[in-house]
Amino acid sequence: MIRKNHIIGSLIIFMVCLGFIVAQTAYSQNSAGNEKPSNQAQQAPPTIKTATPSPEYYLTLEKIYLVKNRIHIILKNTGAEKVPAQAYTGGKLTLKSNSFDKKWTLADMDPGQALNKAAKSVDFDTQLTLTVLETVKVSLVNVKGDRNKQVNLSPALTLGQKPKSAGGNKPQIINSPPPVAHLGSESLIPAGVHSEGIVITSPRMGDRFVPGNTLVVRFTLRPNEATYGTVPTTFRIILYDESTANRTYRIYDGPAREFSYVIPADMPQSDKFKVYVAGNDNLHYYCTTGHFSIKRLSLDAAAAPAPGSVELAPYLYLNKPEAYATWNKGCSYTVEWRSNVGPRTAVISLVQAPTGSEFNTTTVSSVNRLSEGVYSASYFIPNSPDLPASGASYGYRVKVTVQDAGKSASATGEALKIQTPYLNVESPDGSFTVCPGQTVPITWSYAGCRDKTFRITLLTDLPLNIAPRVLHHGVAFAPTTTVGGYLFQQTYSWTAPADLREGTYRIMVETNPSSFGETRITGTGRQFMKHDCD
Repeated sequence: MIRKNHIIGSLIIFMVCLGFIVAQTAYSQNSAGNEKPSNQAQQAPPTIKTATPSPEYYLTLEKIYLVKNRIHIILKNTGAEKVPAQAYTGGKLTLKSNSFDKKWTLADMDPGQALNKAAKSVDFDTQLTLTVLETVKVSLVNVKGDRNKQVNLSPALTLGQKPKSAGGNKPQIINSPPPVAHLGSESLIPAGVHSEGIVITSPRMGDRFVPGNTLVVRFTLRPNEATYGTVPTTFRIILYDESTANRTYRIYDGPAREFSYVIPADMPQSDKFKVYVAGNDNLHYYCTTGHFSIKRLSLDAAAAPAPGSVELAPYLYLNKPEAYATWNKGCSYTVEWRSNVGPRTAVISLVQAPTGSEFNTTTVSSVNRLSEGVYSASYFIPNSPDLPASGASYGYRVKVTVQDAGKSASATGEALKIQTPYLNVESPDGSFTVCPGQTVPITWSYAGCRDKTFRITLLTDLPLNIAPRVLHHGVAFAPTTTVGGYLFQQTYSWTAPADLREGTYRIMVETNPSSFGETRITGTGRQFMKHDCD
């Protein structure tokens, strides 16, 4: 029995060892040379296909960009031959974004068939205006060349400023309401700026009201989608006291641009009241007034003569310039005030904040009497380095001092900005190609006086022995766009003459002096090309 069990045990040990040897042999066969088991198919490496440009013609989407917030597309023939006729009729370009879904034929984009020459390009104006940041996808169909291109475009935020793509810097909103401390239930009430999209004409700085009076708020809307976005349709009107952080009154919400508000009998007294108006659906349209007062009359004041009477204590309130105005150096502006003093003499100056230094002190030679107790005078701002510009801040205030028969009164107005005049030529730009007989829009932005005329000159960048050619000696001031009365945009149409040689050119626009010794305000554009375009 013992011998039998021994034999069975030996057989079991033998079988285990044999299985181990078989397993080792199978493993060695499968792992030798890193070979895979024969029942698995071996995969071939993927094939990468590369597009080869056609030797005949090849269209590339060179650039998608904005000109005055209109989408432009530059298309170039990088092939060796001209574009065939069937491509002009059958080829299409599509543009898609959240706002647009448009198609054009190649003939629409290149009616002059400039792409029939190798290495030629065409700048196509889609006539589509961008108002918000969008992703724009452009595709070519039924032609040899690029299939699609996608870019992020952001509308410009100031006149003449080219937008930046969303690939790098974020778009910057200019003149948006700065964050300030909450005033009652309202925030976003600007502390000293306004957008120029809304201008309040009533109430005026220096107005005086008593509880029970009717406060008429009246404003005008200046639509400017390129700078401020969509034009608002409803508005909020807020009356607030700047002397305290807890006194605001939202007196109106709606579409009207004039509203009458009866001042409550228990209204707290203050001479620091302001009115703030803004678009409900777009807060980039907004404006604030200068200070005015709401005060109850004392018994003596109630029995006193009406404002304007010399029997009252001398006073003076400035009506113009309006709060947060912008003045250009080298221009004359109207200063208006209300006073019960003459004036026999009037002195106007600029007070710089916060130092209190006075600049450009001028004794007025002529004062206009507009009505009882209301006067105005012309005040010239010299274009001189002695008067420093205030940059982006509202760093000046107008001061008026009047005297008559031993009485005098003086007052300082609200903050305003003094800027140096400038002129920027915006088009044609560096991507523009001109052919003989082609109408070329010459566009410039100008900050300066309204009474100027402009001389336009064609300059050459190459030594072609071509003298500068004056295209117009005196284009009249006729802006197509105005921002706040201090920045203007204007366009002049020029037809390229047939005798203009091929080369690289620039456009120069300058103001014509209206008096001897006056400095011209000059702007020179970017290079553009002139071709014969046969």
